[in-house]
Order: sequence, then C-alpha cells, then structure tokens
Amino acid sequence: MEVIVSAKTVDEAVALGAKQLGKLLSEVTYEVLEEGKKGFLGMMSKEASVKVIAKETIQDKIVDFLNSLVNDMGVQASAKVVKIGELPIDVGCVVSNSSTIAEIGKYLKTGMPLIERCITVDGNIVKEPKNVIAPIGTPLEDVFEFCGGFTDEPKKVLYGGPMMGITVPYLTVPVLKNTNAILAFSRNEAKVPKATACIKCNACANACPFGINPIVAAKALKTEDLAGLEKSGIELCMSCGCCSFACPAKRPIVQNNKIAKETLEVYAPIAHRPLWHRHRR
Repeated sequence: MEVIVSAKTVDEAVALGAKQLGKLLSEVTYEVLEEGKKGFLGMMSKEASVKVIAKETIQDKIVDFLNSLVNDMGVQASAKVVKIGELPIDVGCVVSNSSTIAEIGKYLKTGMPLIERCITVDGNIVKEPKNVIAPIGTPLEDVFEFCGGFTDEPKKVLYGGPMMGITVPYLTVPVLKNTNAILAFSRNEAKVPKATACIKCNACANACPFGINPIVAAKALKTEDLAGLEKSGIELCMSCGCCSFACPAKRPIVQNNKIAKETLEVYAPIAHRPLWHRHRR
C-alpha cells in the first residue's frame, strides 16, 4: 500500500501518510517527490510532496495466510488486525474465553446471571490446592479455608496467575467476576530477587511474544527519546511477564515497560500518533 501526500514539511507529510495507511512511523518508508518551500511572508511557498509506502510485515503475511486458510476450508471468515489503541469491538469482533461463552449459554437457557466463578486455588502454602466453584463476593480467606487453609503464614497473595497476577492487600477482599485464580506464597517464595546490572543478553527480547526489545525501550525512556520509544513498539506490551521471568539479572522489566507505555501515552506529540490512537485520546 502507498499514498502520495502533501504537507508543509517532509516530516509532516510522512506522519500524515502513515496515519492514512493506519501504520506507525516505524512501519513505513517514504520517497520525497518534491521538497517544500517556505517562501516569503507566506508568498511563493510550496508544500512538500512525499510518497509514503507501507512496509510488508510479518503481520501482513500472517493475515494473508489465515485468509487463505479459512478460504480453503470453505469458512466465511476473514482475519482482522486490532491495531494499537483499538479493541476487538472496533473491528467488529468479540473475543471471549470458554468460561464467558459457557456463562452466556447458561444465562440464555436459564435466565440466571453470573453469580459464581470456577477458580484455581494454589500456591506453595495451600494445604489442598484445587479448582473450586465460589460465589462472587466470597472473601478469599473463606476460599483458602475451604481448601484446608495454609501450612505457613502467607507473605503474598495474588489475584490471577504468577506471571500477570495482582497482589491483594488483605485476605478479606472478595472473589470478583473476573477472578480465575488465587495464589498464596510463603516468605521465601514471595521474596523479590535482587536486581543486578543488565548484561545485554537479549533474553527478554527473545522471550517477548511481540518481539519487543525492552533494552531499546529502557534506553529510550532514560534519554527521554519519545521517537525511539515509539519505534521500540512498547505500546504492544501486554505485561505478560515473560521478559522479567527470562531475565537472568532479575531486573523489573515489566514495571519499566508500564512506565514507558504511560510516558508515551502522555507526552508523545499527537502529530506522531497513529490516526486510530489520536481518536481515542
């Protein structure tokens, strides 16, 4: 895909072309057709003309492959890409897990809304780890008690799994409608390892499912290089924790990525934001 756009400067024309193509600046190349001229007092000025070309990405190849696959299967479906700043509903899709679909089916059949959740109760100090069905609103301490209680004093309790779980402040907090697991850990298991200097081994980048290089993002954040931060693709980070888990230096990479995303959201010039993201700000 390519477009020819005009603007006061080459940079503005490239940014405008990227927005028209629905791409980031790092996802396009350009050819200057004509340099702009400032003129004198607005007279004899001339806009720059640029041909902006979208780079072929792995994402494009995946979309083509999936479309070819469903076409060969005789299924009426097409692959759609959810861009940065969008939700699945923005491209006409609803993404749900199996539990949600099962609950929708139950509601349509019985009229009973979601009142309970099947959750995994685990952790190195839980006496009887198991999957249980608990009413929404049940205090976590009651759920743990149902599983035999603790073998030791809990130092850390999480909503969710060990990679993306969120620490809870008290055991009196309830089971929520989106709770899928609660974990309890002893002091030794919950101890945060001491971070050491980054050795540039690239283990974090290799572990990232989106191919983000946290080292590049961290450097751009430290030097306040917003353009470099955007090019790093840090906005794609979903905080899965793979990078921190793989890091031999035990650095707080996920936390740093969150700060980088927030910094880019707040301070990046709107002219350099993708068109879809500008609309959502």
